[in-house]
Amino acid sequence: MTEAIDLSGTGYMDYLVAAARQIDRDLSEVPNAAIEVDPDVAEFMGAFPEDALTEEEALEASLDEFPEDDMQLEF
Repeated sequence: MTEAIDLSGTGYMDYLVAAARQIDRDLSEVPNAAIEVDPDVAEFMGAFPEDALTEEEALEASLDEFPEDDMQLEF
């Protein structure tokens, strides 16, 4: 029987660290190997940088004023 992984506590963080270390070892041995990586582990390793606007940035952008010329549509 497989033991469930606690996704909220230090057990899950231990899993992420151990999986990341194993991937690092595997790639050290075979540098160009194609290795399937769990999406959570990949995110932990920095594969998906967060580049979305923050709520504050979105609010600031929505308050920007545009020149009158940019507001006219031509058909």
